[in-house]
Amino acid sequence: MSHELSWSGNEVIISFKGDVDFHEITEADDVIYVDPRFEKQKYQIWDFRRVDSFKISTVEATVIGGIDRDTSMWNDNIKLAAVSQDQHIIDMTMEYKKEMKDTNWQIRMFDTFDDAYDWCVK
Repeated sequence: MSHELSWSGNEVIISFKGDVDFHEITEADDVIYVDPRFEKQKYQIWDFRRVDSFKISTVEATVIGGIDRDTSMWNDNIKLAAVSQDQHIIDMTMEYKKEMKDTNWQIRMFDTFDDAYDWCVK
């Protein structure tokens, strides 16, 4: 497993390392969405700073967005911050964001974890 979830109250930080693929992302999503804290969650931080390779295609980013769009009916007010300077991760996050455009979720990309955290808690 190349990801770790760290909970603080209802909020979660998902940290990835090594090789990340569609399965890793959806596996983390599955754990978050079945947790009773999800319904009261205000933010998620997806930390990709230690990723060596991000094997997500445009189609897969869109599929993940579709799953999350459907899930947003259980919590329609989440800030989702992604942290990375890798261009492919940034591009796939933007594809995901396009799929989420009809939800109330706020999605932003950050260069640093501190900036992501500051945005989430304000």
